[in-house]
Amino acid sequence: MSRDAVNTVVQRAISDEAYRALLTEQTYDALDEYDLEPDEQGALIAASEETLVEMGVSPETARRFEGLFHISRGGGG
Repeated sequence: MSRDAVNTVVQRAISDEAYRALLTEQTYDALDEYDLEPDEQGALIAASEETLVEMGVSPETARRFEGLFHISRGGGG
């Protein structure tokens, strides 16, 4: 498991608007440059705070990532 890669993707998605758009629109292309296991890709695609924390992402960062993708995928409230 590549915890560093998961953290890198999460941090980049939070801080880089262009990458966040790519991750939303062309998910697999955005993730291809990282050495991720299928379960890691799944956690990033699902933007699951709980799973990301289990993979070593800090709770605050995972919550922020989940919030960004919850809104961008039509889940805003």
